[in-house]
Amino acid sequence: MEKSWQKKMPLVGLAVVILLLLAGYWLWAWQNGQKQARAVSEAFSNIARAESFHALAELKLYLPPERGNKQRPLNEVAVMVEGDVWPAENNRWELAGDLSIEARGKGTTLFTDGQVRLLPDATAFRLSTLPVLLNPSGRLADKWTYVNVPLLETANPEAVRSAFNQSVGAFEYGGRDSINGQSWWHYTGSLNKDQRQALVQAFNQKASRNRGLNVLARLLAANEVRSLDVWVDPGSVELARVKVVFARGQGGDGPDFAELTMDFSDFGKQVVAEMPSRELTVQPEVFGRMFGSGEIAPIQ
Repeated sequence: MEKSWQKKMPLVGLAVVILLLLAGYWLWAWQNGQKQARAVSEAFSNIARAESFHALAELKLYLPPERGNKQRPLNEVAVMVEGDVWPAENNRWELAGDLSIEARGKGTTLFTDGQVRLLPDATAFRLSTLPVLLNPSGRLADKWTYVNVPLLETANPEAVRSAFNQSVGAFEYGGRDSINGQSWWHYTGSLNKDQRQALVQAFNQKASRNRGLNVLARLLAANEVRSLDVWVDPGSVELARVKVVFARGQGGDGPDFAELTMDFSDFGKQVVAEMPSRELTVQPEVFGRMFGSGEIAPIQ
């Protein structure tokens, strides 16, 4: 069974990256940054103080079709997570929601979906649809599987907060946008090389001990930030959407590599989430296979 999980980990790992962002850690740190745009700063502060909210996030990865002289079997990956988020103890957050993952390559498509829970002391998955390639025995589907590692346990919260203070550039107001039938204020920002490097140093696993932040460090280290956009609800001054596009190449002029979009709504909603039963357990070392040993290695 462990071998089957090892095959499945790259796809599940991508979903966990999204969960980390959905759980609010990035937003919690960002709201302590420089207050260079009143509405943007207030919106991040509001979500950091929220008793609960609903979130929908999608991460898209566009990998080069070839790696070296070989065809890459899967070069487009889309991960979507939608669920409710609420604060737990020690600046951690909980999440209960659904996820779907689709990976495409030349003549190949793999798809999985199911439920996920981000707990203060563990991460749990229950995947209902699994490709036969990843689950040949059929025993892994429809079982709550735990990894006894808290994703948001961070050893250097002050360093992370300081890096955000240095890295959040001034946001410029770009007017109103009509999205999903609502009119939102639109702001654009940027990160320069020094600002990205400060985040990489704070996020890397050896400094933070946070496996999810280490993945963000890898993205920032290997790619330019092509664009950073924030949308704010003008009525409630609540965060409505964040979008970050990473690109390969100097100055963000290369092809898109990753695109992350997060939507937020229903602030203060009542959340009812039962503790999932523990049917299978994966050893913590599996996160090493998912996220690496902690060294910042290029994403090829």
